[in-house]
Amino acid sequence: MAVWNGRAFGPGLRVGEQAEVWSALAGAARAWGESKVDSGQRARALRAVADGLIGHRDEVLALAGRETGLAWPRLGRELDRTIGTLRLFAE
Repeated sequence: MAVWNGRAFGPGLRVGEQAEVWSALAGAARAWGESKVDSGQRARALRAVADGLIGHRDEVLALAGRETGLAWPRLGRELDRTIGTLRLFAE
């Protein structure tokens, strides 16, 4: 449930408990520390994420709209900016 409006996020989505959040953060920190990717691999990964967002644009916007209550035009601009940033950092 979204704490600001009491509505469900969507099928299979829920707010994590504090212990789950800390566990996920610790896992991400471990993965980051163990990461041995070169700049080419990182660039390919960033481009793949950008391509994935483009390929699932409507799904991403629908989910973000349910989570935030913002309108699609605003979310679309935010998503475009995110995709552009990913591509910029892939350079």
